[in-house]
Amino acid sequence: MENDPAILAIQRKLAHCRQLSKEFPDGPTAKHIPELEEELKAELAAELRSLTRQ
Repeated sequence: MENDPAILAIQRKLAHCRQLSKEFPDGPTAKHIPELEEELKAELAAELRSLTRQ
């Protein structure tokens, strides 16, 4: 599961979001980063669920 390409891609995107939140602590970009992070977390959870069903 940990080596699944889809999961790894989502995890990379989450890491990028966390880095961006450090680089942009204020302003409109900072406002949207947590929203994007929540969407990615939901996507990751869905992907993990689909893998456990297989």
